[in-house]
Amino acid sequence: MRTYRDLNGHVHEVNLEKMDYEGPGEMRVRLVDFMGDDASVVEAARVSVKRGLKGAEKDRKLIKYLAEHSHMTPFEHVVFKFYIKCPLCIAVHVLRHRTFSYNMLSRRYTSRDITFYLPDELRSQSQTDRQGSEGIIEASELLREMKEFYESSYRLYRKLIDAGVAREIARFVLPQGVFTEFYMTGNLRNYMHFVELRLDRHAQYEVQWVASAILRCMYELAPVSVSSLWWYHIKGRVELSERIGELVKDLVEAMEKEVMK
Repeated sequence: MRTYRDLNGHVHEVNLEKMDYEGPGEMRVRLVDFMGDDASVVEAARVSVKRGLKGAEKDRKLIKYLAEHSHMTPFEHVVFKFYIKCPLCIAVHVLRHRTFSYNMLSRRYTSRDITFYLPDELRSQSQTDRQGSEGIIEASELLREMKEFYESSYRLYRKLIDAGVAREIARFVLPQGVFTEFYMTGNLRNYMHFVELRLDRHAQYEVQWVASAILRCMYELAPVSVSSLWWYHIKGRVELSERIGELVKDLVEAMEKEVMK
């Protein structure tokens, strides 16, 4: 059982099994490990004057001051490691954030547990956003055909493997909807920048969901820091889709309430 400190000096146990979120089409985000908390941010900020924690009220004010005035390095002393399961094409969106450390499943090394992402619904192409979607297409038959296509591609993959074809070649027949999984490790500052870009409605819904799950986990362990960074650096810049806005409504309310304390 892991622990974190709040600014009142209390130590709380963390059940990492509860930091595990399942999303659309069996996507998954799970907090694996972490280092640091709100108190770590305060300690990092005050080391320059050889001081530490000064009590909840002063420490809270300091964190808000750091966020408001973009003194960002103290937030880099809080680190999170996540396990993420998502379609291969969504992983590409995440991997573009090069300030993180990644280790990823390789289909050159294993043929185990190959599954595919089947969306809950089919979204129509946006008429105003060349890369986005809007609205729902009622087409259960097309979803069935997608499922059949996945099954067909997997049968061909197994046929190639059984014929002795190398995994690195056989994997070419697996579609972009194949699930991959990876570990993602980085600090709070960079994760909040990730949230700013990937929670926005211009990102694809599936990666919006990943960002929302990451944000929820981080808030549980460093609520003052996460809330302050949200308030001063993200709130006015991000535009939430209706679907994601409803999903994170309670979290946004909690963060804004935290800042107002």
